[in-house]
Amino acid sequence: MRFVVIVCYVLLVPLLSVPDWCHSYYKDSNAAETFFVDCQAGSLSQYPVSGVIYVSSYFTGCVDILCQSFIVYMQYTKYKQRHFDKHDKIRNIFILFLLATSFINSIIVMSTNERRGNYVTDFLRPVVVVLLFKTQRSNFTLIGQTLKDSAITLILIFAYVAYFAFFATMLFYTTFEGVAVTQSTAASYWQFLVLLTTENYPDMFLIAYNANWISVLFFWVFIIFGIFYLLSILLATVFQNYKHRVEEISRRKLEQRLTLIEMFYD
Repeated sequence: MRFVVIVCYVLLVPLLSVPDWCHSYYKDSNAAETFFVDCQAGSLSQYPVSGVIYVSSYFTGCVDILCQSFIVYMQYTKYKQRHFDKHDKIRNIFILFLLATSFINSIIVMSTNERRGNYVTDFLRPVVVVLLFKTQRSNFTLIGQTLKDSAITLILIFAYVAYFAFFATMLFYTTFEGVAVTQSTAASYWQFLVLLTTENYPDMFLIAYNANWISVLFFWVFIIFGIFYLLSILLATVFQNYKHRVEEISRRKLEQRLTLIEMFYD
């Protein structure tokens, strides 16, 4: 039952909820009046229709309230049956606060029948689930510790991007590349950070290449050294730190198990 409620709360309700761009009024450029867009019927061909049967905001609000009430009941039952330490009590209070906020937001959505007001509930869904399950909390803690151990490599990569972004702003200051792409250090930094994923390759430096083909070497050095060396180092560092953390957790559990066995037989 708990699994069904969590699946409904996290997956089914957001999936079946009406999207923001549905059931809204749009103005046709060729018509004087506005008209209503119905995503179910697909009245406008330029808007995609997935075929998913959407439900009303009132229905999703009711399902949200039922799921939130059941989660509160589960936490209350667990609180009565188990002994919680200080950290668990603070976590449960925070969960109740998030559920109360989501509950109020769901009531507002039901009363107004407006899907756009459900942003708060949608944002709180994954947070509530992570706080409910110990496994999820442990996984996120492990990821955070791994990133903390890899902080030096991350700082080196960000500094590498900042170095090329600064010099690109200076080199292409008087060119059309500087006006279109590297007009400021912040904009240049963002473009080079995206270039590190090759998402904007080769669009980013085509303007500079059109002006002077030799400028493409500047971007090639950034891509070759950044992707094939720095990102490989980051991957190896994260993997090594993650492996070390997992082995440390396994060792602690084994020591705790052996200690309990010795206490039982002594």
